[in-house]
Parts: sequence; structure tokens; C-alpha cells
Amino acid sequence: MKLSNIGLLFVFCLTYGFALGQSTAFFQNNTSLDFAISIEQSGTETLASNEWSQLSFGVHSWESKATLLSFGPDTILTTFDTITFDIGLGTINDTIYLNLRFVDTGAAILYCSSSGSGIMDQWHSDFNFHESVFQLGQLGVELKYRKEFNQINSQTEILFALQDTIDYSVDSQDFNNPNAINVISYNVQLMPLVTGNFLERASLLPPNFSAYQDVVVFQEAFSDSARANYLHPEMLSAGFNYYTTILNDTALPSITTTTNGGVVIYSKWPIEEEEEVKYANCSNNSSWDCLASKGVKYANINKLGRNYHIFGTHMEAGGSAADVQFRMQQYGEMRSFIDSQNIPSNEAVIIAGDLNTSPKDGIEFEAIQDSLEPIMPHHTGYYESAFSYSDTAYIIDHVWASSNHLIPIAASNFVFTFRSIDSIMWNIFDYSDHRTVNGRFVFPEPISVQTLDTNICLGDTVVLSLGISDSLEYIWKLNGGEIYGGYFPEINIYGTGAEIAGEYVAQVTNTLELGGLSDPITHWFYPLGPVSYEQMNQYHIANIGFQNPCGVSLSESSKKDIQLYPSINEGCFYINLGENIDKTTLMIFSAVGEVVMHTTIDHDKWINIDGAPAGYYSVCLSTTDMVKVFKIIVY
Repeated sequence: MKLSNIGLLFVFCLTYGFALGQSTAFFQNNTSLDFAISIEQSGTETLASNEWSQLSFGVHSWESKATLLSFGPDTILTTFDTITFDIGLGTINDTIYLNLRFVDTGAAILYCSSSGSGIMDQWHSDFNFHESVFQLGQLGVELKYRKEFNQINSQTEILFALQDTIDYSVDSQDFNNPNAINVISYNVQLMPLVTGNFLERASLLPPNFSAYQDVVVFQEAFSDSARANYLHPEMLSAGFNYYTTILNDTALPSITTTTNGGVVIYSKWPIEEEEEVKYANCSNNSSWDCLASKGVKYANINKLGRNYHIFGTHMEAGGSAADVQFRMQQYGEMRSFIDSQNIPSNEAVIIAGDLNTSPKDGIEFEAIQDSLEPIMPHHTGYYESAFSYSDTAYIIDHVWASSNHLIPIAASNFVFTFRSIDSIMWNIFDYSDHRTVNGRFVFPEPISVQTLDTNICLGDTVVLSLGISDSLEYIWKLNGGEIYGGYFPEINIYGTGAEIAGEYVAQVTNTLELGGLSDPITHWFYPLGPVSYEQMNQYHIANIGFQNPCGVSLSESSKKDIQLYPSINEGCFYINLGENIDKTTLMIFSAVGEVVMHTTIDHDKWINIDGAPAGYYSVCLSTTDMVKVFKIIVY
């Protein structure tokens, strides 16, 4: 008896016109869902259990071409027989039915159709593609299917593919934020003589990248023709207008290997500098790594005025003793190469690539941490990165930050799968044998201060500010001692007396804690529990003196005094001429004697020097019988 509810999808397949031979149904699961498989047989005949075979009882997320059912109609059916197989793919909330119907009208016939979730196909007797788009629970999916005749084994094959929307995306706010960067690492498996389908995979991949993706670091882009003719033009079309050369190009006289290093970096932002290094050793014991010139490619990327130092690499593959030895040597070589760039500690360093090292690798994983001292972000998405399915935490593709440079305030790695059921990609589906990793990092706003040297008057206030708003730890100090209540990005200094005079320093500490999640992956990266990464900097903000009284008169007048207020301002202050109604000359001088303003006034008025740099200024007012000078502080 068939189930009946709104969550059911029925797919009926029928083929005719020749002897079918053995018929096999396959299912390509391009979704994040796991399915339980059940098969119900019905029709004019009830088949014995040895007359057909159920070959799968479960299909896990992203499983490739699972074989569901095999049936030989030509040896079973007689004229006017009808045999139906309802292949149920069950999730928690819904069930999909892939139904095969064989009809004998003198020769076995197989038709195809689909229905359910508001979809109704016509019956199809051709070998064309047929597809439907619908909701499977909360997931939007597309079902596509086609039958083929395999001339090699004279079998009819029916392949169903279910694809959901790729859940990778990048926030547009990240793209417009100079302090946030998204870096993808992707081993694209463009290996001459080893893999194929370069046209399909290399040309169709780039449009999948988000319009807001900042950087992509490719590995195994070995094929010069595939890279130049397919991958590169499409990356340019996708907006990645800046790129490095391929790592260790075989055109270089120093490179004597069969192929290059396979690493190339693409960016939406200008690349201001690039360097590279070749690893010293390699092994052909199990992976033939010596055919390539593996190493590290470096790109200094300027995103909206902020430098990001990207290091892309592909390390030694294989598990032989020599492979492990050379891979562990490469950890140190990469660290030495990073150090040789003399990157300031207040700039971000990102390490991205196929490191061929997972947190399950014991002393190897400990060694790479000792050498590179990475910040390993929270991991989300899929639980392995190389289609090893049941091997949880086999993540060998990484995007890390360096703990010896600018510490991020947020860091995450998202492991996801690029697949396609485009007709051109049919029976290929995967763009590579690796999954994709997007590393997202948000860094503190840069702090750039110019030390203020000034005096403050009794009753006045000066505001000292770092000009940022990040949630960091702030401690303000006066002459080395902590200021009570000075725990914010800015502080008010009140002119109460001589005790406020001295050197003002802001101590800023950024602390990032990782490893506190309870998911199955985190404990592999942080087996001993959460780890805190901390970076502390001190900024010399101001030297402030105290003065009372503040105004200095160079010549006394019997008339009522001229007044200026406020003496501490943002470039706008008021002049009251008092009884001095004569035409008065106004001159404003910077701390180095530069004339900022020269004019005459004959009445009380506001004066605006908005835009003048923060600092100390002298305001000189003079008439035929009087000169008066005021000191002001602009902040």
C-alpha cells in the first residue's frame, strides 16, 4: 500500500523500444540530507526476492551515484505484465519516491514521469533530461533525471540527481568592510594525464563564487591549458581582476619539474606584492609529488586601504615515512618564508591551502601547530574536506590566521561542497575531489594616533579617543598608573588641577577564544578545551600640562576684557569683543607658528576653523592700543 501525504514525491520511469537487458537505478545525492531507502514492488506479478535486488539501504549526504536497484525485466516479464518499483527515499519530515515501471507489450518498456509537491510531469519515453523544482521540507531542491543505454554492457541505466541550493554565501557588509576578509581554499584537481573534464569543471566553477568573495586560493591548478583557457577567463568574468602567477612556473629556468606548483591566488582587491618559494624535498613513494614544484605563494592584498598577507600552499601528499618526513619539514619551511617577509605584527597574515594534515594526524598535527602557530577557526559545515564521508574530522584543507600577527576578533572556517547537475556536468557532478573551505576573519579596526602635546585649563575638558568602537579591552593610564573608569575607547580629561598633568597611554588588548563549541569537530582541533589568543598594544596618546589661568595678556587695556570661549573645542569658538568696538585684527597660529587664519572683525562672532588638525593654537586679537592672546585646544 502506498503512503499518501503532501510530502510525497513520485517519480515514474518507463523505457521502451528494445530489449532492456539488466536495468539499474542510481541516485546522486547533491544535498545535505541523509536518506533511508525502502523499496516496494507491485504490479501484475509479485516477484520473488531473488528476481530483483535492493543494493542500498541508506544514502548519506553528498553521496555520489549510489546504486539503488537492479532488475532484469527481459527474463521475468511476459506479455502484458506490469512491474512497478517504488523506491522510497525518506528524511525526517518527507519522503521522495523514485518509481520505475516496466511494461511488456511484446518487448519491455520503461517510461518516466514525476509528481508530488504540486508537480506533475508528463510520461517520457525519450532519453532527454527531465527536471522539477520543489520544496523538500524546508529545503528548496531540484530533481533531474535521465535514462541511458550503456552499450558496453547492454544495460539500461536510470540516474536520478537531487540538488539543493549551495548554502555558501558571503555577506555584502563583509565585502565593504576593510576589516573583514573571506578567503577560499580550493584544490581544483586540474591534473594533466590524471584527471579530465577540464573544460566543464574549470569553466563552470568560477560563477559559483559569491560576488562578495574577496580572495580564492587554488591548489592543483597544474594544467596550463585548462588554467589559461577556461579557469582564468571565467575568474576574470567573476570579478577577480587581480591574480598572481602560477607557483613555480615551469617556464622559469630554475624549475626543472614536469609541472608547476599548482597554487595561484585570485583577488577582488589589488595585489601589491607577490613572492614564492619552492619546498626543498619531495617523495614519489606514494603520491608522485616530485612531478610538481610544490611550495608557497605569497600575495600582499590591499583591501580598502588595509593589508592582508595571504600565503597559499599545497604540501606533500601521501602517508609513507618519507612523505611524512618531508611534509613536517615543509611546516618549518613555510614558517621561515612567512618570517622572511618581515610583516608587522599589527597586520593580518592568512595561511590557506591543502596542507594534507588533519587534526587526526597526531604528532604531525602537533608539529604543524608548533611550526606555524596558527589560529584555527571554529569549523562549521561539512565534517571532512576530501570526500572521505565517514571519516569525521579528516579536514586537510584549511584557512588559518597567524597568531604572531594581527589577532582577529572573529574567525570561522566553513566546509562546503560545490556540485552541479548542469547538463554539461552530468555524470561528472563534482568540480574536484576536495570540498571547499571559506575562511572568514574580522579584525580590529586599525588604531592610528598622533600624540597630542597641550595644556589644559582649570574647568576645561579634553577628550582623548582611539577612534575605534571594537569590543576590546581598554585600559587608560596616566604616568604609568591605571585611570579609574578608563575602560573605553575614549576618555574625558577634566581640568581639575595639576594632578591631571602627565603622559597618557591607552593599553588595548584583543582576546579571541576558540574551541568552546560542543560540535563533533571542535574537540579534534582543541582536544584540551578552549584556547585564548591574546594581543596587547600600548599607544602613547597625549602629554598634557595644567595651566591656570589660561589666557595670557601681552598688553593690558582699561576697557572691558575681550573674551574667548570655549578654549577647548572642535574648531569652533566665540569671540566677545566687550567694550573694544574698534576694528580688531584676528590671527590664529598653529603650534609651529603657521598662520591658520588672518582676518578682521568689528563685532562679536563665532569663528570656525573646522577641519584644522587637532592640537594647540594661539589666537591673537589686536587693536591700535591693545593686544591679547588666547590659547585654545582643538580636538
